[in-house]
Amino acid sequence: MKEQKKNLGDLGINKEWTLFLDRDGVINKKIENDYVRNWSQFEFIDGVIDGVIDGLKMLRQIFGEIIIVTNQRGIGLGLMTEEDLHKIHESMKKVFEENGIFIDKIYYCPHDYEKEICDCRKPNIRFSTQGKKGNSRDRF
Repeated sequence: MKEQKKNLGDLGINKEWTLFLDRDGVINKKIENDYVRNWSQFEFIDGVIDGVIDGLKMLRQIFGEIIIVTNQRGIGLGLMTEEDLHKIHESMKKVFEENGIFIDKIYYCPHDYEKEICDCRKPNIRFSTQGKKGNSRDRF
């Protein structure tokens, strides 16, 4: 018996849903024991420009919003500034937009978890609840 392929629509996922994607390790390569501090250090994971772009185009047709979430402890450690992070994100979004992908929001946690207690560091739920509320801030 031939198995039928299921798609996300079959699961009840539609434009009312929001897709949350992690950045480091999903979109770009992580730098072991360090942080991506500027655009020249940002390297898309192999296949992102081909496979992930196609996947994001398909997901964009299904999900109402696509939000990237990322912990950026390097800011809390003083290794980079929020301005540095914004430049990285603007460059990343430009690559996506040149390939027909619109990212609705990017949420990030800038805190050093060893020095600060916050509710925005993943896996805490602030990103998801804020995304649900439709807040356009990109920092917590």
